[in-house]
Amino acid sequence: MSGARRAGTAGAAGLAALALTSVLAGGCVSYSGSSLPAKVRSWATSTSLVANNDTLVDDVARARLALIRGTAIELRTVCSGFEADIGTAYGTLPSPSPVLTYTFNQADEAFFKAAALCANAASLKGAGVRRALGDMEAGERELWRAAGELAGFGFRWVPHR
Repeated sequence: MSGARRAGTAGAAGLAALALTSVLAGGCVSYSGSSLPAKVRSWATSTSLVANNDTLVDDVARARLALIRGTAIELRTVCSGFEADIGTAYGTLPSPSPVLTYTFNQADEAFFKAAALCANAASLKGAGVRRALGDMEAGERELWRAAGELAGFGFRWVPHR
């Protein structure tokens, strides 16, 4: 198994374990509001949820630009920053809703796998880069799913780009 694959697998497993811990600890976290929708809205507005997740969308766009008109070094640089940004976005979890926490975690896991693959890319045309693009798309789909779930709680956010 390559170092990138080991790092991606270990990182994704670590995120999954942290997410489970976060969901289980969610009962200990205090959110303002008397109903679940009120608590979710409070959580979403009191954290940097929107800015952090919009940064992930921007990172994916920068990685795609590096693939179109950049070099492998540029892609690795963008994806190394992407890894750090995923950790920052992950720090907003858990949400008051275990379902919402799970969806954001799924996005973070897909993004982390993508970032680990492309941060170690030897070229722009390798199989790892193709897999990374697929993982980026999966992460974006999960962010859109999370945006829909947030709307169900009365908080409107659209992943920008």
